[in-house]
Amino acid sequence: MAVAKDATSLNKTNDIQTTVTVSHTATGTNRLLLIGACYDFSDVDRSITSVTYNSVDCTYAGAHVHSNNQTSGFEELWYMKEADMPTSPATANIVVTYNVADAAGKSVYAISLTGVDQTTPLGTPVTNYGATTTPTVTVSSASGNMVVDFICDGGAFSACAQTPNYVQQGSSGVGAGYTGLSWQAGGASVTNSWTYADDWWASIGVDVKADGGGGATGGLMWL
Repeated sequence: MAVAKDATSLNKTNDIQTTVTVSHTATGTNRLLLIGACYDFSDVDRSITSVTYNSVDCTYAGAHVHSNNQTSGFEELWYMKEADMPTSPATANIVVTYNVADAAGKSVYAISLTGVDQTTPLGTPVTNYGATTTPTVTVSSASGNMVVDFICDGGAFSACAQTPNYVQQGSSGVGAGYTGLSWQAGGASVTNSWTYADDWWASIGVDVKADGGGGATGGLMWL
């Protein structure tokens, strides 16, 4: 069974608060929920303290990357497997909690998928960063798997090479004012590419493994 995209959800706020909430409906079997969380400002003392779905803790995927490897803007990747998700079809809130309440942009962008291996759902996340107009990240994958890419950028959004398989949100910011995600079928080597105004950016790509199929572990290929 190949991995399939189920649904996406987005939300962003510049309000002075510590949480961002977005409603997400996840339907199907062997589901996986992937959540990108972003903070758009000097993040020397800023962090994400928790991510929940339906009031249940999500798992940190071990991926944290700063825009252009600097201190203004970062994003992280979190996930939840089928066993912890409410019975399908389910509509519940994703809540991301930050350690500081301020007026910096705080973003959440999520995607649920079906047909995912529940023992080892993800390959090793791949991170990349820079200060160009064409952010990219390349992920090792396999047929039947799916590659999902999370992006944050300080420059205005222009285009996504994965069209129409993407969602995007944002406004002016420091290093992560614009955020989005894309998805595409797995293969030996899958490149995810976006176009933004010239500014700092960060990207996380990950191989989502098919239930009973797929096979790559994910890995880094710098462009």
